[in-house]
Amino acid sequence: MTPPCKIAVLFLAAGLSRRFGDSDKLLADCGASGTLIDSALAPYQEAPWLSQKIAVTSPHSQVSASCLAAGFEICINPQPENGMGGSIACGMAVLQNASHVLIGLADMPRLQSSTLEKIYHAIDDTGASIVLPSHAGTRGHPRLFAARHFAALAQLKMDTGGRSIIAACPTVADVAVDDAGCLFDVDTRQDLTASQAAW
Repeated sequence: MTPPCKIAVLFLAAGLSRRFGDSDKLLADCGASGTLIDSALAPYQEAPWLSQKIAVTSPHSQVSASCLAAGFEICINPQPENGMGGSIACGMAVLQNASHVLIGLADMPRLQSSTLEKIYHAIDDTGASIVLPSHAGTRGHPRLFAARHFAALAQLKMDTGGRSIIAACPTVADVAVDDAGCLFDVDTRQDLTASQAAW
């Protein structure tokens, strides 16, 4: 790319799993692929162009070991109850010299590495400051933001994510992908069963 892009990823793994039950859904068994978080981490391990990999976890989380093994540094969100926006703001505080940040979710075990590649190439192909994968007309994750949006991302609170930033941006690119996994996240045990059946 010209000029070279430095793309970091914030991998959000600080959720409280309230809808899943008493156990941490990210440690749930996904069969041959390992735990849910192992499956969700895999596509990012296949993206050598990532300049910094940050996993945002909750205090005393048991998922940190998986994130470290996958080459991520750990950022602790001391208030995970504040939702996705709080986790994004927490991760942005440790971002270093990035031109873009890719925000991914730890409960998406079916995401394909090809989707990350299409997002990456869309930076040059579209010139957009926000790039979103889209499957069958529906926007999914992960989502890429250029540096012009970093200040707004760092100020997010509660469970709003980046929706307001996307809505206000005139340069958003929707990149069509053949990957239903960019839409599929695990909130309940029924979701996990459905995901296992799909594999």
